[in-house]
Amino acid sequence: MSILLIDDDADVKESTQVMLMDEGYKVNLACDGMAGVEKYDETRPEMTFLDIKMPGLDGYETFHQIKKRDPEAKVAFVTGFATDADKLLHAQKNDLVDIIQKPVELKDLLKIIKKHG
Repeated sequence: MSILLIDDDADVKESTQVMLMDEGYKVNLACDGMAGVEKYDETRPEMTFLDIKMPGLDGYETFHQIKKRDPEAKVAFVTGFATDADKLLHAQKNDLVDIIQKPVELKDLLKIIKKHG
């Protein structure tokens, strides 16, 4: 199964990548929203984990760009910040699969992957 991680925090992204690769997943990385949309187009992952607070395209806009390209995309938000309730509700209405709070734990990632992947 292929997974895309989109996060501007290199430490979070790389530690999450190692955790998932140790579980046997193929993991691609992107450092911001625009790069994430491009990487999504290139790889068409089965699951995407997306940070909300990023420079440029934030997670909400990145989510909508991905869903425009692939309405069946499985995307979960990962955030260390409070969420914008209206934007989160809009994403949930557009099939956001879940939201995880940072720091990310492997068991939480695996639960979402197994449920939606």
